[in-house]
Amino acid sequence: MTVHPIDRLVGSKIRARRVELGLSQMELANKLGTTKRKIECYEGGQRLPCSGLYHLAQALEREPCWFFKEWEIGGE
Repeated sequence: MTVHPIDRLVGSKIRARRVELGLSQMELANKLGTTKRKIECYEGGQRLPCSGLYHLAQALEREPCWFFKEWEIGGE
C-alpha cells in the first residue's frame, strides 16, 4: 500500500510533537485510549479518521490545522 505524501507529513508531525513533549508511544496511546500499535501506524502514515486527528491534536496541544501547515493547496 502506497502512503500518500500528506499522510506521511501528518505522521512525521505526530512523531516529532510526541518526542518534543517527551511522550512515549505508549503514553500517547494511553492519553487517547488506544494502542501503541495504532500510534506506530499513524506515525508511519496510516490514514486516521478525522475524529482521531482531532483527538491527537488535543493530546499534542495543537490545533488540527497544524498538521497541514506545510502542505500546499493543490499539493497532490
